[in-house]
Amino acid sequence: MGLWLIWFLICAASPALASEPIDTAFLQGAWPKQRVRTLEIGRYPARWRQQASRADGVFAGLEFEAPCPRQELWSRTTDYADLRDDVPGVLKVEVTPQGPGRWEVTVQMQVLWKTFRLRFEVEEARLAGQDEVRFRLSHPVIGEYRGVCWLRDAAGSGRTAVGLATWLQPARPVPVRLILLVERMALLRGMRNFLESLERTCYTTRP
Repeated sequence: MGLWLIWFLICAASPALASEPIDTAFLQGAWPKQRVRTLEIGRYPARWRQQASRADGVFAGLEFEAPCPRQELWSRTTDYADLRDDVPGVLKVEVTPQGPGRWEVTVQMQVLWKTFRLRFEVEEARLAGQDEVRFRLSHPVIGEYRGVCWLRDAAGSGRTAVGLATWLQPARPVPVRLILLVERMALLRGMRNFLESLERTCYTTRP
């Protein structure tokens, strides 16, 4: 969600939401020409993936294990009001049901001296062996921004394998490498904050 910071300065509102399903299947597999690195965030190892080009857009992904059972982590992940605590600059979050497993999440955010509102489509899916939260922002100025977070049971008691992947196809020519850098910084910072929060609330085995 760090890509917001690049675009908020040129966008003041979001258009009406689309009704078709959010396709994020392409985000979970390998991307063409992706670069993969192994990182450590605090005490936690993580796998980082990235790819950026003007033709294909900006891909960013992060995978790690969380010290929390899957069901508890699902409840935490789908509490969208927590964005106000986890994402810097968020002033207000409004969550509106749009049907079974579908939500409209409106975020009011302050960047420097400006305040903006963006509306995201969100889908929830509980599948065999995996839970998913998918989101999409479609905007004529920003372009198409999609993401997915998936949760799977990890080896060992009380742990969950977490994956997060995002993709932006800009609506106009932009410096995609700069956007990728901002997204990387935001995702890694978000992972650190998220894991630190889980350590305070999940009483499970830690690495």
